[in-house]
Amino acid sequence: MAHSTDFLESTFKSKGLPLTVQRRVVYQNVASRQDHPTADDVYLAVQKEHPDFSRATIYRALDCLVQIDLLSRVASFGSAVRYDAKQEHHDHMHCTQCGQVADVEAGDLNLLPKLKQDLGFTVETYSVHFRGLCPECQLEKTNKEN
Repeated sequence: MAHSTDFLESTFKSKGLPLTVQRRVVYQNVASRQDHPTADDVYLAVQKEHPDFSRATIYRALDCLVQIDLLSRVASFGSAVRYDAKQEHHDHMHCTQCGQVADVEAGDLNLLPKLKQDLGFTVETYSVHFRGLCPECQLEKTNKEN
């Protein structure tokens, strides 16, 4: 969910950075999507209204937004890095064929107390990445097999 312009301005101000038009537009584009876009996806979408934004501008804006924790990078196993604006803890399902990424609520992991007990680790954060085929790729695979 996209944050208000006031929230963005205060976040940037607290980091000593200006909230440029480019950063605001890039953030709003990623935050309004559910598909965990790549930098190229963002570039192509933003070009429609801002043809003066270069790819380099998009990459710089994405990097800045990641640095100040408004976006996170989502590794997608062999394809381009994707971006996510959802800040609540959640995990991801990755399609191994087309690269689509979907949010998943994996729930509590009973393993966490065991890590402390067995290994002495205190878990600060974790992520779970599920890999499989999305519905479209499953259908495509079934159609090829028949």
